[in-house]
Amino acid sequence: LLLSLAFALATWIGGWWAVPVLGGAWGLVQRRSFMRAPMAGLAGAAGWALLLTWQATRGPVAEVAAAIGPVLSLSGSQFFLLTVGFAAVLGWAATATTGGLRDATYGRVAGAEPAG
Repeated sequence: LLLSLAFALATWIGGWWAVPVLGGAWGLVQRRSFMRAPMAGLAGAAGWALLLTWQATRGPVAEVAAAIGPVLSLSGSQFFLLTVGFAAVLGWAATATTGGLRDATYGRVAGAEPAG
């Protein structure tokens, strides 16, 4: 939940590029875990869904989705899902990349099984 809020706040302050920046930072600080990248992807998607829901109460989000969606041959709801999916991919990819580099640089966690 906190990571989702962090993605939403970072996006609100810094724009869409804040998602891979925060995802990359999460990959560096999160200890070795096979769930760190999927967790970041889900948190990024949830953060953007939260932002879009909040904006829907303040502005014409549905009208914008209905206007832009057909340009991509999508309905308004499909455009919403594509937007949220974009945040998920950005968060997942940045976390997986920096987390993998961190693990490769600093080696195995003490007590971890050798790769086989």
